[in-house]
Amino acid sequence: MSAYVSVRDFVMTEIALNDTSHSGSIAIMTVTEYTGARIVSNQHVVTVAQHKTVRCYGSVKICVSATHTAWLKCYVSVFHPVVSHEDSGNVFLTWNESMSS
Repeated sequence: MSAYVSVRDFVMTEIALNDTSHSGSIAIMTVTEYTGARIVSNQHVVTVAQHKTVRCYGSVKICVSATHTAWLKCYVSVFHPVVSHEDSGNVFLTWNESMSS
């Protein structure tokens, strides 16, 4: 689990530093939203539909660079399945006593 947490935190922090105004939306990005990303100008644009200001501003567009996309792809394909056997739910899983997505 410590390797998972370290990689999760690293990837999440790198993406958040690149797109600082959307750190909360990055945290709740789903696997479905991630896999449905569009490529625009050599960046993956992930549309996060459910976040705290969706009623006022609509969905959030998170721009992920090519480098961060490669890291995220590795994280989702290698680390994510170790802690979650679901193909849906949040990309970045967290847990307290019992794991939740």
